[in-house]
Amino acid sequence: MKKKTKKESNETTRASVTREMAKPRMAKSAREGEKNIAAARIAAGKP
Repeated sequence: MKKKTKKESNETTRASVTREMAKPRMAKSAREGEKNIAAARIAAGKP
C-alpha cells in the first residue's frame, strides 16, 4: 500500500524557493561546516 504524501500549495513552494534563492550560493560541504561551527559556538556559550 502506498503512503499518501502531503502536497504543498504553489504559493508555499514559491515562497520557499524565493527564500532559498535569496541566500548566497554555497557548496553543500560549506553549509554543513557552517552548521557545525554554529552548533559549537552555541554549545561553548552555555554555562
